[in-house]
Amino acid sequence: MASTDGVDWQPLPPLFGGALANGARAGYTRNPDGSFDIQTTTGGFFAVLPEKARPPAPVDVAARFSHGQLVLSWPKSVGSAGDAVSYRVTLGQKPLLSIPGQTTAAIPRVHHSAPSVYRVIATDAAGKSSEPSKPVVILPSKRPAKLPKALPDWAWPLFEWQQGGKVGKRPKGPKILPAWYWRWYEWRAAPFHLRA
Repeated sequence: MASTDGVDWQPLPPLFGGALANGARAGYTRNPDGSFDIQTTTGGFFAVLPEKARPPAPVDVAARFSHGQLVLSWPKSVGSAGDAVSYRVTLGQKPLLSIPGQTTAAIPRVHHSAPSVYRVIATDAAGKSSEPSKPVVILPSKRPAKLPKALPDWAWPLFEWQQGGKVGKRPKGPKILPAWYWRWYEWRAAPFHLRA
């Protein structure tokens, strides 16, 4: 905590990469031996106070697909120790990602044959972790009916060409594409959906 008068105290933000953030006047680094280094550009008082309350769980975790990848985002979790300093994303009950200070995460793994349940946990400057957020559930979309059992060789290169913005020469394939191709194309482009 930091104070200019020794009476009113404010949480001191952690340093990322050993440097003060833009506009910050002071920050700290926690060392492996439990000690702290404080970097400051102003005078004042600094103190380590015991933190008893856990930070609040992240709320309103949103999910969207961007360029075929799942992206989660949420507002900052702010508790009595200030903004959360890191977030942990879980898949099921297992840790998946640890993110220092950011409130957006590109998710590297989605279950292809079962629901994927993601939650976000905040950790504050005192090292206390929140309860998990409400779950975000991603479900695999059902494969469209009446597709060929084996897709013709031209379907994949044509799909990649269309997804890539139709750059370069059009791959070989029928000039008039069959109706099943467009059903398959839509499913392949977005094979997952959010549970409402």
